[in-house]
Amino acid sequence: MKSIKRMAVCLLAVVLMLSLAACGGGGLFGGKNRKNVFRVGIDENTEENAMMQSLIAGFKKANPDVTIEFSVESYSGNYSDKLVSQASSGELPDLFFTLDSLVGYFASTKITVDLSEYFEQYNFSTDLIYEDVAKVGMVGNEVHMLGREYSQVVMYYNKAIFDDAGQSYPTDDWTWDDAVAAARNITLTDNDGTVLRAGIDMRLNWPVTMLQYFEGNGGKLFNAEGTAGAINENARQAYVELRDLTREGVILDTFGNTGLSFTGGNVGMYFGVRSDAATVNKSLSSWDVVHVPAFENNVVALGASGYSVSALGQHKDVAVRFLFYIMSEEGQTILAKSGNVVPALKSLADSSDWINYPKTGINYSAFLQEESVQKVYPISSYMNKPQNATMLTDALNKQVTSMILSSKGSISAATWSAYEQALTTAMK
Repeated sequence: MKSIKRMAVCLLAVVLMLSLAACGGGGLFGGKNRKNVFRVGIDENTEENAMMQSLIAGFKKANPDVTIEFSVESYSGNYSDKLVSQASSGELPDLFFTLDSLVGYFASTKITVDLSEYFEQYNFSTDLIYEDVAKVGMVGNEVHMLGREYSQVVMYYNKAIFDDAGQSYPTDDWTWDDAVAAARNITLTDNDGTVLRAGIDMRLNWPVTMLQYFEGNGGKLFNAEGTAGAINENARQAYVELRDLTREGVILDTFGNTGLSFTGGNVGMYFGVRSDAATVNKSLSSWDVVHVPAFENNVVALGASGYSVSALGQHKDVAVRFLFYIMSEEGQTILAKSGNVVPALKSLADSSDWINYPKTGINYSAFLQEESVQKVYPISSYMNKPQNATMLTDALNKQVTSMILSSKGSISAATWSAYEQALTTAMK
């Protein structure tokens, strides 16, 4: 899914926007005779560029009446604020890329339509896609985003490092304790204690993996009311465990890292998603992937990115037509062939179009839905104001996690209170 990757480090992530010009003299973006013109914007991402060009090409074959104009634009900065601003100025695209973390916010600002109204017309049902993909696109009983992919966090591992350390490869039934024990055995330090090879890159600056870790250990950072509550004892113990393991090099200290990386060949394991496979394959000659190790509570972080239709658009019919083409078997196969996503359609679960990319023989089942595992959803699902997700991410990273990792000895009650306040402030 790429989905989770872009919702996380990047809650500012990839932007794909499609705008349709008016038929006659002027319209929103068009001049004369600019009929059904799609305007596509991406945040300088070559993978998204290639996927969208392929989708547009396929759509044009089936819809020769639609003229499509493709352009690459830069949409850096706060993505959610930019779209809401475009809506207020009458410039919101008719169809736009949506991160799972922003579905609720866009629906609350009333800039997206309930797509379920079109299901019968296009013979579509959320039963055709994975249940969790459908869930992240829903607000109450309404569907405000159709997820294009299924994406859950998995654990990549470098076979060469395990071979060098004489360790058995990870398996799908590993526990967290198994992973930590193996990480200790593959970690290398010099005489001064400098870490030369780390065990696991959990990506401590990514809320997706942090929430997965805390909830897996029974830890709570947020309460049911959508605000930050007291960091419970389990979460405190989990924080301290992270601190101690990062000092050993068992877990890579993301904040203090001086150059170690999984793709650089000096970290043994890595928490990532499906879209990481292409980069990993270019960097490492021998690798594979397994399910995230089972914590005390067996959880896995999951998300999905997709598309929403503007409630303010002048061309809803064509925008909806293109969206349901993307969600059709033909459109989903195009996405599958990109090798960057696990298609949302369950009918393509065993498709070689994505299974054999970027190479054959990979444990592809690790990328698929696990019915028995509790899901951890995007950080915004904990919030009353999802638009503050970036602020919360910053607080979680800079004012909580990185500070705890650099602490020594026992952490005082006053320090915990300060951390809790930092999270609470970000969620207001």
